[in-house]
Amino acid sequence: MFYASYILSSLCLFLIRGAASSSIGTFTDGKCTKSHELINGPNGYPDGTCTPLNLTSSLHGFQVVGLDSGCSVTIYGPDDDTGLACSSPTKIIAELASCYNTSWVYYSIDGCDPPGKTPSPTPTSSSASKQNGTTNIGAIVGGIVGGVVGVALVIIIIFLCYRQRRVPPRKDTPPPPPRYELPNAAINEMQQTEKTKHTELYAHEAAVEMGRNSAFVPPAELAGDERLEVKKYTPPPTVNEPPAVNETPTVNEKSMI
Repeated sequence: MFYASYILSSLCLFLIRGAASSSIGTFTDGKCTKSHELINGPNGYPDGTCTPLNLTSSLHGFQVVGLDSGCSVTIYGPDDDTGLACSSPTKIIAELASCYNTSWVYYSIDGCDPPGKTPSPTPTSSSASKQNGTTNIGAIVGGIVGGVVGVALVIIIIFLCYRQRRVPPRKDTPPPPPRYELPNAAINEMQQTEKTKHTELYAHEAAVEMGRNSAFVPPAELAGDERLEVKKYTPPPTVNEPPAVNETPTVNEKSMI
C-alpha cells in the first residue's frame, strides 16, 4: 500500500509540471507520500547552480521527480566552517524517485545536454520500478544458475576423489641390477691363475677302475718266469694272402725249448 501511494504521488507531481524536465518534489512527511510543491531547475550546461532547498519546518522530505537529457542532481549537506554555499564535504548524486530527509541543504543540476540536442525520454518512477523488478529477476536467475553450477562442480570433485581412492597404486618395477665389468688386465690375470695343473701317471701306477664292491689291490711284480710276452697285433688275413705266422714263440713253446 505504501509503495503504491509513493508511485502515485510521484506521478502527480510529474503531471502537474506538464512535461519531462529536471524537477524536485517536496513532501510534508518523511516517507515522501504526501506531496507539497514542485521545484524546477535550473539546469546546468554542464555545471549547475548551487540552489538552497528551502525546506521549512512543515516539509520533511524531498525526491527527484524528473530529469532532462543528461542531467544529474547533486545534493549537499550543511556548509563547512567557511560558510560558503555548497562547501560541505558531504555530497552525493541523488537517485531518481528516492526519498531524502531534511539533512540536505543545497542542490545543483549538472551535466545537462544543450537545448539544441534532441532530448531523450526521461524515465519516470514507474519505469524505474520496472527496471528494479527486471534487475531483481535477473539476479534471482543468476543466483539459481550459479548455485546449480556450484553443486555440479562439488559432485564432480567428490566423484574424482572417490575414483582415485579405488584405483590401486601401480607398483614401480625395480631397476635392473648394475653390471660390473672387470678390466682386461684383471681378466687376463684370472685366466692365467686358473690354469689346471697336469699330472702324469707313471707306467707302474696304472689307473684302476674300482667298482662298488671292489677293494683296492696294490700293484705287485711277477716273477721273471711268469711274465708273459704280449703278442703283437696281427691284422686279419686277406683273401689272396695266407695267414701270417706268429714269429714270437708263446709260453708253451718256450717251455718246450
